[in-house]
Amino acid sequence: MRSARALGGRPAKLEGKGLHARLLGRALSLGKVMARWRVDYLGKKGSHLGTVEALDEKSAIAEAAKQFNITPARRNKIAVTRLEERTTKSERDTR
Repeated sequence: MRSARALGGRPAKLEGKGLHARLLGRALSLGKVMARWRVDYLGKKGSHLGTVEALDEKSAIAEAAKQFNITPARRNKIAVTRLEERTTKSERDTR
């Protein structure tokens, strides 16, 4: 198994964590832009919980579960929808 340093991540914080966390750390260190995701909980009555920032759908669900205190048994009831890409001001000016 390769270390977080070999994947380009930050070794002190990411050692001992899963591959997804190491890849997320690598993406952050490379300066990739994180998207905003709308988070809904699909219970008897659907409810909007808020928004999170993440690179992909899987990490958005994990971040939503952490941020909104949703138990692992109920993670399958979280729905995320990509809202927009975060851009810098210079990127918006060139469009």
